[in-house]
Amino acid sequence: MSIGKKLNIGFFIILAVLVLSLGIIFAQITIIDQKVEDTVDNRMLQVQVSNDIQFELAMQGLYMRALMLENTESNRNDLATYQQQLDDSIAELQQLTTKETAEFQEYVSILNDYNNSFNDAISDVLTALDDNNEAAALMFVNTQARTANIGILDASKDIMAYQQKQLQIVKKDTEASVTTASIIAFTAIAIGIIISILAIVLVRNFITRPLRNVVSHADAIAQGDLTIPSLQHKANDEIGMLANAFNTMKDNLHRIVSNVQQNSNQVSQSAMLLSASTQQMNASSQEVTTNMVEVADLARISSSAAAETAKATDETASGVQRIAESTQTLNETSVETAAVAEAGNAAIVTAQHQMSTIEQNTRTLNQLVQQLTQQSAEIGHITKVITDITDQTNLLALNAAIEAARAGEHGKGFAVVADEVRKLAEQSKQSATQISTLTDTIQADTINVEKAVQSSLQSVEEGVTIIDNAGTSFANIYTSVQQMTAQIQEISAASEEISASAEEVSASVAEIANGADNAAAYAENVAAAVEQQSATMQEVGAISVDLADKSHELQQLTAQFKV
Repeated sequence: MSIGKKLNIGFFIILAVLVLSLGIIFAQITIIDQKVEDTVDNRMLQVQVSNDIQFELAMQGLYMRALMLENTESNRNDLATYQQQLDDSIAELQQLTTKETAEFQEYVSILNDYNNSFNDAISDVLTALDDNNEAAALMFVNTQARTANIGILDASKDIMAYQQKQLQIVKKDTEASVTTASIIAFTAIAIGIIISILAIVLVRNFITRPLRNVVSHADAIAQGDLTIPSLQHKANDEIGMLANAFNTMKDNLHRIVSNVQQNSNQVSQSAMLLSASTQQMNASSQEVTTNMVEVADLARISSSAAAETAKATDETASGVQRIAESTQTLNETSVETAAVAEAGNAAIVTAQHQMSTIEQNTRTLNQLVQQLTQQSAEIGHITKVITDITDQTNLLALNAAIEAARAGEHGKGFAVVADEVRKLAEQSKQSATQISTLTDTIQADTINVEKAVQSSLQSVEEGVTIIDNAGTSFANIYTSVQQMTAQIQEISAASEEISASAEEVSASVAEIANGADNAAAYAENVAAAVEQQSATMQEVGAISVDLADKSHELQQLTAQFKV
């Protein structure tokens, strides 16, 4: 049964008691009114008529004696007037006896009989007076008239006594009715008060006490305690519906807070992993930067060596020309050429070692760049996981806000917490988005670096091939110079071959110089890209630290709840 029906039943019972009491009181008032009306309209009128009869009887006796003393027309008329008034009063009194008892009607009948006897005596007196027989008239006055007058007077007194008796009875009945009405009124008031007290007790037991339980549980949840037991309310009323809705809200809030705590822990762990990955990538970037600096230095050295080699080949070409011009200085020139060839061969050997070193460093740099690409992909995957977690956290915060809104006033504290959780989730999502953007930039830069490194590796491989060819050429030159003394006759042909070889060596050395310059430029570009990548990874590390802080704040907010 609903609370409204319970309250309606209580109010209807109170209303029924009040209506019944008012009905009984109204009936008693009606009885009292009837008795008062009977007293005023009937009893008092009969008393007044009885008084009029006594007055008219006295006046009638007075004028009858006045007529005996002085037989005048005026006395006759006055006697007749009061005689008629007495007859009218008796007639009126007879009309008022229709609802009276037999005793009162008997008194009125006796009064009427005596009045008729008195009227007969008056007629006899008047007849005797008309006959001038005063003695007979006096006899009628002293006998028949006097007896009738005394009878009328006694009858009127009996009527007065009867009316007094009836007035006392009415008075007692009226007092009894008033007493009954008062008792009924006080009884109705007492019953109404008792029923009202019972209604208040029932309302307290069925409404106030369950509501206090709901309020106490709401206060506990507002303080963050979600471990309280569910409300128990067996009645199928509005309080029961409220208790069920409250239990559902508590369970949903418990589930949401638990999920938020788990997600915040995952976000914190992911942020720590991201921070560790960024630190590792920073270390790798620093190592790559160091290697690229070394590569650039070696490329510059190779460029200097190539320049020296080109200069040496130019001098060799000049020597060959001088040999062609003057055979006298051939031996000296050949010795110088041998020395120069030996120095060139040593430079070529040095350049070969340096190019081998550049090739190894470039290959190492390519491997590091590939590792950097893989780590950037892992960061993108971690960032996606963080974005999914923040989206789920935002959805859970939205669900918490909806559940708090359904709770009304008791859910305001949860709405504030849910809003803070939602803001933290949005900030986490923004940070994760920034990380994703930076990761994409890193991946793009890494791809460019990888391409540049591959191009540099190809150039280095070509430089190694050219250096090898130059080494072979310098070996041939050195052999030719050694054979120059024994093969003086072949000086011209040898000079031409040396000149051609020198030109080839010069071209090769120029290509080596250009390759070394390109390798240095590529190394500088790679170093700049790695430095930019290092700065980007530092930003990623700062964002991961900020994400960890936000996750810690989220954990502190959810730690306010006991789950």
